[in-house]
Amino acid sequence: MSILNNDVLVQETPTKLTLEKVLNYVIDKTGINITKYPTVNQLREGDVKYGGETTKFKMDVKKFNKDFKYWFQDIAGKNGFTSNCKVECSLKQLTPKSHQVHTDSDNSFGDHHTVFARFSIPLSVSPPTIYYDKCMFDDEFYTRVSKTKFKTITKQGRWEEFEQEEFVDLTTQERMPISGEAYTQEDMKNNKITHIGPEQVFGLNIYKICEWEPGTIQFFPCSLLHSSSDHIQWNEEEFVNKYFLTGVLYDQNVTRH
Repeated sequence: MSILNNDVLVQETPTKLTLEKVLNYVIDKTGINITKYPTVNQLREGDVKYGGETTKFKMDVKKFNKDFKYWFQDIAGKNGFTSNCKVECSLKQLTPKSHQVHTDSDNSFGDHHTVFARFSIPLSVSPPTIYYDKCMFDDEFYTRVSKTKFKTITKQGRWEEFEQEEFVDLTTQERMPISGEAYTQEDMKNNKITHIGPEQVFGLNIYKICEWEPGTIQFFPCSLLHSSSDHIQWNEEEFVNKYFLTGVLYDQNVTRH
C-alpha cells in the first residue's frame, strides 16, 4: 500500500506546470482511448450515458524525470517523503461526464518499490475532483458498478467482475460494512455528481472536494475511491476537456517483497 494512506493533500507546485510544457514529453500525440467505466446498461435503464471518454498519452518518462528531478524532490521533501524519488506518469484528457467512482492503481510499482502516493497535476481550469471517505483493500485499479458490485482489470487485460461487502475507512483504516442511506436525486444534484449512478456512491461520504487549478498537485492514496464532479453543472458553456498529469511518486530504490 502507498505510504500516504489516510488523507488527501493539495499544495502549490514549485512552478506552474503547463499543458504546453508537458506536451513536449508526449511520445504519441494521438493518444490511446482507455475508457474503462461501466455503461448505462450496467447501472440503470434509459438513454443517459455515464462516463465520458478518457484518452491517455504516453510520455518520455525518463527524460521527464531527469528534467523535473529537483521539482519533484522539492515537493517530496515538503511532505516528508524521501528525496530519492521518481515518478511514473502519463498525460490524460477527459471529456465531460467522465470519471465514475473508481480507484487509481500504483501502476504495479508497489511490487518492487515503496510507493509514496498517487498524484494528479491539473493542466487546465476544470471542475473539481471529489474524493470519498472509503478505500479498497489494495492498490489495484477498480471501478464501482453498484452497491456491492465492482470491476477490475486482470493482469491479462480482461475485465473481471466481483462482489464486495466491505470498505476500508480512510481515516481509521478499519474495515467496515458497505451501509448507509441511499442518495436521492436531490443529493446527487446538490453534490454535483448527477453523471454518476446513485448506487455507485452508496455508503460513501464526500471527504474532500479539490478544485482543479493549474499550479497545484493533489496527493492521495492509490486505494481511495474518487470521481469527477458533474462537469455539465459546473461549467456547461466553457468546459470542453480536462487535462492532467497523473501517476505515482515512488522511491527509486528497489525493495524485495
